[in-house]
Amino acid sequence: MRACPSQNMADRPPDIGDDAIGASSVEPGPRIGFAVWPFFQDYGGFEATLADMVELADGRPIMARVQLSWADWARPGEGPRWLDYLVNRLYDAGIEIFPTFMWTPPSFAMAPRSSAPPRDPGTFAWFVDHVLKRYGRLISPYVQFWNEANGYCYWDRGLDPYFKIFAQMHIWAARVAREDHGRRTVLAGVIPAGGPEWIDLMGRYGVLERSDVIAFHGFPGTWLPRRIGWAHLLERVNRVQRRHGKSCPIWICEASYSTMRRNDRRSLEHEYRQLRMFQKLLGVPVERVFWHTLRDLPLSRRSAVHAHLGNYDPREHGCGLRYGDGRPKMLWNAWVAHGLGGLDD
Repeated sequence: MRACPSQNMADRPPDIGDDAIGASSVEPGPRIGFAVWPFFQDYGGFEATLADMVELADGRPIMARVQLSWADWARPGEGPRWLDYLVNRLYDAGIEIFPTFMWTPPSFAMAPRSSAPPRDPGTFAWFVDHVLKRYGRLISPYVQFWNEANGYCYWDRGLDPYFKIFAQMHIWAARVAREDHGRRTVLAGVIPAGGPEWIDLMGRYGVLERSDVIAFHGFPGTWLPRRIGWAHLLERVNRVQRRHGKSCPIWICEASYSTMRRNDRRSLEHEYRQLRMFQKLLGVPVERVFWHTLRDLPLSRRSAVHAHLGNYDPREHGCGLRYGDGRPKMLWNAWVAHGLGGLDD
């Protein structure tokens, strides 16, 4: 699941414009991939998502940022089988697999929920080592540990208010990934609110020293009502990097615009806004962008998700290129008709 979109007013970024980036040497034209967050054992839903990716790839390389859930893996018997299925289906389809390791099994956690830190941070490094041994030849050279750790839903900051446990967990896992498996580490996708300050904290803990890429997320017009100026945000991150003697590339690991309306009522206005947001992303000077996601959550699943999550914003399930019933949105039709190159402004 995506992180909680609700934020306090104090957490929202100020209105910022698209200033020129002075520190970035990356040329515009990022590689485009998709953030894929499959539900446990939702084989039908995942096969539909996979078919969408293959169609949009049209024979060209494409990337998928995929959640590999530690909590799912820990389910007796079925967990490893589910991860085997995900990784092998993507690999066989020719899709580059960029894994995000996350979600603590409740039996390993400081509290009985998957967002809680593990009681022993070293157990997460063990899980990373196990998965890389199992799938090493199938996945990309890059790995990511956790998702939106500076948010509220994915990492329980009540149990780790200063992120010291997270930092130790990340450092140990990164050491295993690099020294034992030759992998590069992507620092957890950060929500813009407080993001540069959180990265500065990670620098003081030594996490930046163990990171090769910094990942950001952003959903302008959806949960962040004021427009995010990507250029200004990236410049702030680069200033933090320079302070710590780093110059990591920056990726946008989740971005989208939700077209969600009551009962999936179609809105051409919001579909157009989604298309325009995607076009703007094609000009952001970062190396990679991952769009969240391919299909909206079907209406039939939303009540179960709401019951599980409690406080959640249903707009998070309206970011796809298709509606939950498969109807294509404007961005999907334009991509299929003109190809990715034809979407550029």
